[in-house]
Amino acid sequence: MVRIILAIVVIVLSSYRLITESKTDLMPYCMFFLGTLILVIGLAELQKDRKGFVDI
Repeated sequence: MVRIILAIVVIVLSSYRLITESKTDLMPYCMFFLGTLILVIGLAELQKDRKGFVDI
């Protein structure tokens, strides 16, 4: 649920920035939410005990 909300926030902020062509207004917020999204996805993968893509 958290991943979906964070993904939507990142998409909305990025789309708004792309449409309005603002240079620096929303960039820190977009980067913060993108980093938080990556952290949440990483924690979810660690809980599933998936360390990588290839099992050797």
